[in-house]
Amino acid sequence: MRTGAAALLFRIAEQGHTQSLLSLTADAQLRSEVARTHLDLFFRRIDGRHEPSTPKSEALQLHLAALGEPDRRRVVLIGDTTDDAEAARACGVRAVLHTGGFEPLEKLRTAGVPVVDGLNAAAQLAVEQPTRTSEQPTIPDIVRGRDTRRHR
Repeated sequence: MRTGAAALLFRIAEQGHTQSLLSLTADAQLRSEVARTHLDLFFRRIDGRHEPSTPKSEALQLHLAALGEPDRRRVVLIGDTTDDAEAARACGVRAVLHTGGFEPLEKLRTAGVPVVDGLNAAAQLAVEQPTRTSEQPTIPDIVRGRDTRRHR
């Protein structure tokens, strides 16, 4: 568990945002890891990979459907790989990438989405960044993407 993760998740929930967790880590392993840290209480839904060859974009589509198809203008995927940004783009949701994960900053900058230093900054940008429409900004739903390659 990253230092400060519980405080960050609590702060986001306290502001009225919903959060879910999507990972390409095997589902049973992901659920075990999250339960062990007691962070499962913060997530509306937790989904790991069920099939080894499932691409992130397909997993995100299934995750969003399982959430009841939230307004995609309100969804922000916070991730740490260019694959997270590509999946978000394919599914019509915003992405914010953060450093400190699997891929180096130089690689993250090629994704064409905002890149910030660390998870706290990513969460702050996700909740403060206006939606992509002329409508009144709404509270985003936050999907945290995790890459399986870091969690084996």
